[in-house]
Amino acid sequence: GQKLKEVFEKQVKFKLEDGEIRQELYDLAQKINKTVYRLMAQNIAQKSMIDSLKKFHDNYREILIDSTKQNSFENHKMEVNLLFTHSIKTSPHNLFNLRVNPADYFEKVTCPVLSIGGSLDRLVPSNENQEAIRQALIKAGNQNFQIIELEGLNHFFQECEKGTTKESLKLEQTFSPKALEIMTNWILLQTKYN
Repeated sequence: GQKLKEVFEKQVKFKLEDGEIRQELYDLAQKINKTVYRLMAQNIAQKSMIDSLKKFHDNYREILIDSTKQNSFENHKMEVNLLFTHSIKTSPHNLFNLRVNPADYFEKVTCPVLSIGGSLDRLVPSNENQEAIRQALIKAGNQNFQIIELEGLNHFFQECEKGTTKESLKLEQTFSPKALEIMTNWILLQTKYN
């Protein structure tokens, strides 16, 4: 429901809060994001953007390594992470998503909509995104939508305690039965086969 830029910023903040990244990597991610958004605002071509981010990387690599007390393996992991972040940020798919406002599309949707989110989603926070979807559907004049936040579910609709990415990798459940039941009942209701 929200712009991907806002979602990305929250994802990085959650990773810091959850102890999945250190402060210096969080600070660097913020600088990368700021640089990418500035380049996007200037409508720079993808190749030029990658070149600009490469210069950014070269400038901050030494600062990053000097600021960490970890061994060379940790520094290498941070380097790989930084390069990976650049490649993701500048992919055509991601650049498109960063420029798009999902509300512009939801404001045109008049068919039945079921939107489900998990209260422990640490990748796309349910509360804010569900509210953005609700407001856009109302603006569309949509009379048939249901917005549901399920307590205790993560981004992948697994029952969990924290909602972190690390936790999700350890969970055996692939998809919550209560989410499946809601989806099934909603589809049956919409298709009138119940």
